[in-house]
Amino acid sequence: MLPAESDLAEIAALADQDCRWLAGKRILLTGGTGFIGTWFLALFDHLNRERAAGIFCAVPSRNPEAFLARNDHLRQPWLSVFSGDIRTFSFPEGAFDLVIHGATDVGNAERAQDYRTTFEVCVEGTKRVLEFVKAKKVSHLLLLSSGAVYGRQDPAVAFLEETSPCTIDPTLDGSAYGEGKRVAEWLVAHHARAEGFHAGIARCFAFSGAGLPLDGPFALGNFLADSRSGRAISVKSDGSALRSYLYASDLIVWLLAILHRGQSGSPYNVGSDQAVSIRQLAEAISQLPQPAVPVSFLAAPKAGVLPARYVPSVQKAMRDLGVSVAVPFHDGLLRHWNSLQGES
Repeated sequence: MLPAESDLAEIAALADQDCRWLAGKRILLTGGTGFIGTWFLALFDHLNRERAAGIFCAVPSRNPEAFLARNDHLRQPWLSVFSGDIRTFSFPEGAFDLVIHGATDVGNAERAQDYRTTFEVCVEGTKRVLEFVKAKKVSHLLLLSSGAVYGRQDPAVAFLEETSPCTIDPTLDGSAYGEGKRVAEWLVAHHARAEGFHAGIARCFAFSGAGLPLDGPFALGNFLADSRSGRAISVKSDGSALRSYLYASDLIVWLLAILHRGQSGSPYNVGSDQAVSIRQLAEAISQLPQPAVPVSFLAAPKAGVLPARYVPSVQKAMRDLGVSVAVPFHDGLLRHWNSLQGES
């Protein structure tokens, strides 16, 4: 599903300074065929059409033709989608100014269970990108990291701050993604200091918006798939766990600010600080179709137990970069729903 043109215009307006800075830039975008990557590509297309921005973008992909077959509108001179694994890709020719490094397997439920590959994509992929940065004398790199670097949030702590301690258990198979992103952050910050390029680090949390997988490991996407098909939403828990959701247009505004103006080598949480329970999420999504669909829960709440939390503090990004949550939670859900209906 494509981002709405109105969303892209909103990004261009809210991030006007950062979008103007992109003009004429040559960009390597890894993870360009994923959820966040496709929003970046849609924005570059919008800026090239509406502002004659002259942005060029190269995207390594396991299967370029499959991606372009799904996105025929992107067969354009400003975009090169080329065959390559993030860990070993051959460098495209020419000079490059910026790198946005977002390659990961987390959006694919099956690949995410291949823990060794997940870790290698994070670490070896980042090493390869850093080789590209050095070879091409890239000035700015943005690493899309994850709130997974924090590990399990203490349910008594309201918000995860950038200085919150890491609680990942390094012996668990399931820690592969969080550990991989933690190592990637170290690699990027270390190389930036040693080699003198600007490194933005974005710790991404949870999001809504067109293109989010409806069959992946994301509750929001799965619930939308149920509602869209007229099925009852089945919550495989008591629904008490707390999350937060930033709409994709805000996400891209924040990421551009970190890439351009963020403190180099210093991570920023990217997300919303409005806590929403899985129950509230399911019930909100159930009301989007008409008629509404029912919601069922496979477990009952446990008395006296604090709900699990995964909610960031975003004060650092708001204070340092002047960003905000422009699209409230329910408005973001409605925009996402409309994108699934083919509406703008």
